[in-house]
Amino acid sequence: MKALAVDANILISLFLGKKLKQLVIDNLENLKNIEIYVAESVFSEVKNFMSRHIEDLSSLSQFLDTIASWGDTFTYLESITTIVDNSDLELMKEEALARIGHRDPKDWPTLALVLKLGCPVWTDDKDFFSVGVPVWSSQTIGHYLKISYQDRTE
Repeated sequence: MKALAVDANILISLFLGKKLKQLVIDNLENLKNIEIYVAESVFSEVKNFMSRHIEDLSSLSQFLDTIASWGDTFTYLESITTIVDNSDLELMKEEALARIGHRDPKDWPTLALVLKLGCPVWTDDKDFFSVGVPVWSSQTIGHYLKISYQDRTE
């Protein structure tokens, strides 16, 4: 199995956007060879964002549609994701902050997770580029998933 850390912007896009959700649906078979990891603080950030987003919906139908979509996506996401407690990332915090702190210090848990696991990160956040770790964007992640699946079948 290959590991993949996922950043908050990807998780939020999964809830709000159809394109990324479709990408995941199209790659369900490929995902079977991937272990997805998310830092606990990132998962909490996503839950808080979604709660605020739901409060901002103006109509009952928008609210119900979003709740249904959010609930299904969230349940599926939890079933395929390992959430890593931030206390397990403390040993890598200093290194992560040294690499990304000047850009966005709030991103340290995801970078620490990547450093700890020695795996790539799936993010569209430009702050992760040029910090010395492999980065897959939403435009290229399908390729990574296919490669991982091919590795499993060979």
